[in-house]
Amino acid sequence: MLKQIGLMYMRLWYYGVVVWLKKHPAPARDENVYTYHQTSQMKVITIVFSMLTILEGGLLHFLLHFWNETIAWITTIIHVHALVYFMALFQSAKHKPHVIEGNKVNIQFGFQSNLELDIRNISDIVAAQPISFETKIPKHTYVSLMQWDDPDYEFILKQPVPLKKIFGKTRSITSVVLRADDMEGMIARIKDFLYYIDEQLLKEDEKVRKHEHKEVSSR
Repeated sequence: MLKQIGLMYMRLWYYGVVVWLKKHPAPARDENVYTYHQTSQMKVITIVFSMLTILEGGLLHFLLHFWNETIAWITTIIHVHALVYFMALFQSAKHKPHVIEGNKVNIQFGFQSNLELDIRNISDIVAAQPISFETKIPKHTYVSLMQWDDPDYEFILKQPVPLKKIFGKTRSITSVVLRADDMEGMIARIKDFLYYIDEQLLKEDEKVRKHEHKEVSSR
C-alpha cells in the first residue's frame, strides 16, 4: 500500500510539474493511438479549478495567518497539492492516450487508471448511456472519463478482468465506458480485428469439417 502511494505521488509530481515545465511532446495520433483530451471538458475544468484553488488558497492563508501560522501553511500545502493534481490529470491525459497494440487495447484515464484489455474478450460494443453526478455507476463498470464529459461507447466483456486503481486497489470489471476524440475510428479498428478473428475461426472450422469428412469418406 505504501509503495503504491509513493508511486502515485511520484506520478502526480512528474505529470503535474516536470512534464508541464519541460513541455514534453504528446504521442502523435495514428491508427493505433487515440487521444481523448482534445474534445473533453478536462482543459476547461483544469483551468477553472486551478484558478479557484489559487484564489481560495491565497485567501485562506491570509485569513488563517492572523490566527495560527502553522495551520495557514498546512492549508497552503494542501491547496498546492490540489493544484498539482489538476495539472497532472490534464497533462497525463495528453501523454497517456488509448493505445491499440496487436490484440490488446490500453484504455487509460490519465495517471489515475489503466486497463489492458484483450480485444477478443469484447462480446459487444454498444452506445453508452449518459452519465451525470447523480448516476449510480455499477461496481463492475470502469468509467474512463470525467463525469462532465459525455461517454461514447460501452464495451461488454465476455470474462471479468482486473482493474488496478490509483492506490493499487484492484476490482473486477465486466464492462468499460469510454470516449475518444476519434471514437468512430477506434471502434472501426477494433471491429476490423474482431472481424479478422471471426474469419480465422470460420476458416479453422471449415478445415476441421473437411478433415472429418475426409476421414469418414476413407472408412
